[in-house]
Formats: sequence, C-alpha cells, structure tokens
Amino acid sequence: MKDLIPFSEESAHRELRAVEVLLAELPVDTDGFGLIHFDFDNIHWKGDTITGVFDFDDCAFYWFEADIASALDGLFDRRMDGVNLQDERLTAFLTGYRSRKPIGEEAIQRIPLFVRFCHLLTFSRIIWSLGEGPQGDEPQWTTDLRQKFTAALDSHRETFQDSPVSAFIG
Repeated sequence: MKDLIPFSEESAHRELRAVEVLLAELPVDTDGFGLIHFDFDNIHWKGDTITGVFDFDDCAFYWFEADIASALDGLFDRRMDGVNLQDERLTAFLTGYRSRKPIGEEAIQRIPLFVRFCHLLTFSRIIWSLGEGPQGDEPQWTTDLRQKFTAALDSHRETFQDSPVSAFIG
C-alpha cells in the first residue's frame, strides 16, 4: 500500500502508519492468525446456503478478524465510528463464523481496526486501477467506472480525515 498511495495522500499515509503500529502489537499465533480468503464477494449461494467459495487470488496469512471485516465491509459505511459490534447482521455472521473457527471477544473488538485496514487496501487498489488516467478513445462505460472510482477515493479520503483510527483506537 505504501508504494501505491502517492505521498500527496497525507491522510491515507497517516492512517496507514497508525494501522501498522497497531497491527505490529498483535500476536501472530495459530489461535488468531492463519490463511484467510479475504474476498467474500466470491461466494456461491443456493438459497440461504453457501455452496462454495471461489477466487482465492486475495488469500493471505492474516488475522481472522481481517476476513470478517472484509466480508462485512458494507455494513459500516467506511467509517470506523459506524462499526456497531452489536449489529444483528454482524452477530449472525459471527455465530456462523465461530461454528467453524473459534474467535475470541478481544479479536471481535479489533474489527474496527481491520475495517480501516480494508479501506486502506481498497483505496490503494483504486489508485492503482485508475493508473495512467483516461484514454482518449475509451468507451463510456470506462469513463463512468472511472468517475465511480474517483468518488470512492473521495469518500475514503473523507473518512481518513473525519474518522481516523487514532481517534477510535488508541
């Protein structure tokens, strides 16, 4: 992320440094750290049942709460102060998750930190995706997508400034 986010994105770099410090303090052990999917948009459903998980290109060895934060990102509106650990959708997800992998309350309390980590990752990926900028003869759909990505960057910038990790976890 450091290499993808331009130096001019000061609030993003400030957030990244704060997240790095907090992550460096976490234990790396088999109880809370292991191989995670890290992209739960790639699930096949049959009715209310998950029948498969696919597209493992984002897999990584990481803390399990990073997988939870990634899976439930849409619940939190990109704001750490919007994370409600009592949200019934989150608790329902955790019930299912815990039926396969035990995860303690201390880890659940760290979900906001991993929400911010996921937002920084998304921010850096969008910057990379926008790359060299618009091409002269690109089709309208790419122009529309570029505008959507630019709006997402602006939204992330706003949360890095208005809802910093240092104000929420410290």
